[in-house]
Amino acid sequence: IVKSLFDKNNINIYRSGVSYKAAKNSRYYDWYFFLDEEENEQFIQQLLEDRFPVLKEKSTKEFNAEYLYLQEEELDGLKKTTTDLNVENVILKKNLEKSTRSLNRLDIQFEKFISILFPRVEFIDPSLDVLETELLDFSKALNEIKKIVSNINFKGKPIKTLDNWYDIHFNTGKRDDGRIYFRNDNGGSTILVSFKGE
Repeated sequence: IVKSLFDKNNINIYRSGVSYKAAKNSRYYDWYFFLDEEENEQFIQQLLEDRFPVLKEKSTKEFNAEYLYLQEEELDGLKKTTTDLNVENVILKKNLEKSTRSLNRLDIQFEKFISILFPRVEFIDPSLDVLETELLDFSKALNEIKKIVSNINFKGKPIKTLDNWYDIHFNTGKRDDGRIYFRNDNGGSTILVSFKGE
């Protein structure tokens, strides 16, 4: 429903699917949508609230509850709450910075691991991101890549619109909708890891 709504309003979704891992904000979601950075966030929020009134109702309830809470609280209580929240915010900010640094280190380590494992492969973006964050199990994709690079004559299904390009399927850990598009030559391989229909 959301994808259809976005399509009707010319909001460009360049990738979507079932979410298996925590997002970069450490929260878990059922689905993910990757949108262009230039999309208007306020327009999208308004669009979703208009289509799903429960979202607007939830926002209104949260606003009214907060307003009543502020009316009922004494000034001293507000000051204490503000102080406590500021302390908590500082702790959360430090934890978030630490988590972000850890995620960045993991990203770098994953890239190093892949470059050591497949030194003669040029991975087209967003292949590494797909392998690391969007697959429930990336081992099946790595096994297929190993077959491709270990045999210069390895062939998959030819891509009609591109000379010397092929594709093969792999199971993402949930469905058989993983795709590896590749080209082999004497200098190595060029590979794009993606999904069916992309």
